[in-house]
Amino acid sequence: MLSVKSVLATRKSMTNKDHIETAISYLTEKLEDTNEIVRAKAAEALGNIGSEVAVPELLKVLEDPDGYVRLYVVEALGNIGSEAAILELLRAIQDTDENVRKKAVEVLGKIGSDVVVPGLLKALEDSYITICWSAAKALNKINLEIANLGLIKALEHPKDNVRSYAAYALGKVNLEVAIPGLLKALKDYDRDVRRNAAEALGTICSEAAITGLLNALEDSDEYVQANAAEALSKIGSEAAIPGLIKCLLKPYEIVRIRATEALINIGSEVAVPELLEVLKHPYKEVSKKAATVLINIGSEAAIPGLLNALKHSNQNVRKNAVEVLGKIGLEETIASLIEAISDVDDSVRLSAINAIGKICSRCKE
Repeated sequence: MLSVKSVLATRKSMTNKDHIETAISYLTEKLEDTNEIVRAKAAEALGNIGSEVAVPELLKVLEDPDGYVRLYVVEALGNIGSEAAILELLRAIQDTDENVRKKAVEVLGKIGSDVVVPGLLKALEDSYITICWSAAKALNKINLEIANLGLIKALEHPKDNVRSYAAYALGKVNLEVAIPGLLKALKDYDRDVRRNAAEALGTICSEAAITGLLNALEDSDEYVQANAAEALSKIGSEAAIPGLIKCLLKPYEIVRIRATEALINIGSEVAVPELLEVLKHPYKEVSKKAATVLINIGSEAAIPGLLNALKHSNQNVRKNAVEVLGKIGLEETIASLIEAISDVDDSVRLSAINAIGKICSRCKE
């Protein structure tokens, strides 16, 4: 029997590599333990060590009867990152346990080989939504030509959710070759497909999508309209202005907000005449959105229309006109603003006082 001193001497002579090999040997034995928690934790520890030496033994345990163990094995293989495990991980995408399937999808996305693409495209059809989303994100992360072409093809899949996840994933990459498929998806009968297609076209940001996105502003779903407005904002073309101004009159606040942001982003004086008409709208939220855009454009071309709006019968229109004039800040509008101090409405009078103060303070600078 070895003495304590000789055991300690043996341990001292071991290198770090020796210690790791000893640990791997011990842990791989525990993969066959009768207790499922021990098997799972042994797999987790092997994954943390990250040595490919453990891969063959871990692959054997992918057949473990306990889903908890299989989950930890898949995660361990992901941490090791060995391509030798790909075939077995692709099989794990069809595991009976949804947590194992989800983890397998995530791991394959991390490995990132083109070999995994067909399996991930198949995972888009999973009955669990979280797995479909994970597959879409994994394909997006891989961002290989074969993955992107597979996603474009998936836009025509007979299952609604597959088309929707494909459009979502394409929205994370800038891929002009996807434009025709996404424009077709804008007319899909499923609203989620249309929503994701509009968002994806905004990411690609090509003028080739403008006509389709303008048509989408008339969609029956408010979020399709909103996503289309945001996409047009990113593209930034003056061709979108008439359609976006119409959106200021929509009944949905989210659409009006996105249209306002888009018009501000485009920032063209071309929008001024139509905005002055919207400024006169009786619904104050609509009128206010037009005022917000005019303030941000800051065009002197709006002044005649704004001075005329000071005489409008609706106090909200007069108040908004006063605020825009104060923001543009021309001295020649002060006389008209002084007249507005005598307005019958308190809010108009206060806004006129504030506007005059702002203009005069800038004149002193």
